[in-house]
Amino acid sequence: MDNLRNILKKINIDGDLRFGEAMSAHTTFETGGPAEAYFKPENAEDLSKLIKAAGGLESPDFPIFILGGGANLLVSDEGVDGLVIDICGLDDLSISGCTVRCGAGLTVDAA
Repeated sequence: MDNLRNILKKINIDGDLRFGEAMSAHTTFETGGPAEAYFKPENAEDLSKLIKAAGGLESPDFPIFILGGGANLLVSDEGVDGLVIDICGLDDLSISGCTVRCGAGLTVDAA
């Protein structure tokens, strides 16, 4: 985990990094044990930086999981190995003519 902390400091990412975060707090069914590492970026730019940097971290021993709103998701009480990146809240939405662009974390309520 120190490697993850060092990467985040090196690339200057803002956001909420937690270790042992209960996934039950992030799922609508309120299920799930602790995530080895949990990160919620503040904006899409930080998410992009993190994904580029985390590519060097990902391995069979350290998977990366992208979490949306947590709806219809059951997480084991044993928790999640690796890094959970929570994109809920990255919900920019723009409509121009027939083109709709929205962030991957856009909730139905926000649309």
